[in-house]
Amino acid sequence: MVMADDRLVTLATLTYAKAQILQNVLNNEGISSALFNVNVIQPMASYGVKVRIHEKDLERASQILESGTWLSDAGENIDPESKTVLLPVDFSDYTLKTCRFAFDYADRIGGNVILFHVFFPPIYSSMLPQENEVNSIEEYNMVMKEVREKMDALIADIEELIKAGNMPRCEYKEKIYEGVSEEEILHVAAKIHPAIILMGTKGRHRDSESLIGSVTAEVIERSKDTVVAIPESVRCEDFSGIRHVAFMTNFDPRDLEAFESLYRFVKPLNAKITIIHLDSSGNEWNEIKLNSIKEYLKKRYSDLELGYKLLPYDGLLRELDEFVKKEAIDAISLSKYRKNVFARLFNPSMAKRMLFHTDTPLVVINRK
Repeated sequence: MVMADDRLVTLATLTYAKAQILQNVLNNEGISSALFNVNVIQPMASYGVKVRIHEKDLERASQILESGTWLSDAGENIDPESKTVLLPVDFSDYTLKTCRFAFDYADRIGGNVILFHVFFPPIYSSMLPQENEVNSIEEYNMVMKEVREKMDALIADIEELIKAGNMPRCEYKEKIYEGVSEEEILHVAAKIHPAIILMGTKGRHRDSESLIGSVTAEVIERSKDTVVAIPESVRCEDFSGIRHVAFMTNFDPRDLEAFESLYRFVKPLNAKITIIHLDSSGNEWNEIKLNSIKEYLKKRYSDLELGYKLLPYDGLLRELDEFVKKEAIDAISLSKYRKNVFARLFNPSMAKRMLFHTDTPLVVINRK
């Protein structure tokens, strides 16, 4: 009989080279692991490698995986740039809309944009005969060529918008990586510490399991950087339409630290901020606390226009919806505190709920 702690679970799905690196790091930490879907004959032609570990080691191994330090010497090194907007792109019809936001914000902060695409190569089995392996390599080359053509087409569209005066010109570059989208986004972000990671999401009326939504949700859950999620149905075309931001607080002292990150984000936008607390207790002291926070922040950030609002909360987000519409809220911001892997699996964060609920841009300040 296999004990629960002895069950093998998948920690990550990576390319073969990166799976090997992670396996070596785990072994050095005393965590045994195994690789699956590896083509022993031609490992360079094998992708979609699963790194599997014992369930008892999941939490410790997840901390190593999420730290990103295990890939510090893997692949291309990108110089840290504090004014970089990291923009994952998937070449969908929605991509140009996120480009408008990214280039607009980079222009406002005097920064640059990284157009970042991750493609997952076909998965090949080690049981395939050699002639099929050759065909698989040819198929891989075809996929790579298609990705390159799509990136070139996107750059051509961007240049056309810039020349037409519909997008500001700022420095940008493109990066194409192989692997799993959320893993590569998080690894690159850990190297460059971008000003923001700007991503798209489908919003409330689209399938929450769609790729663009699920990848964004995973990055929000695990990133250490500020993530800005732009819904497909957003009303404005760039950040010039973001004039009023709602900042949600649950009176955690760390919210005050998170507000500093929000201040840096909204300062180039000259936007008003309204501090919101969703109150499920009916405690009259909550409004007093909320006003005290507003007054404290007003003294610290005297150049900001600040307000506050206490909203009743019954486990749904109806009151917040009504407030967003009534007060013309252009973006919602909240801080997210890092939790262990089990808490993430069984208690989805408010940030993820908001991501699939709202058609309003979401600014998630990630805190430890």
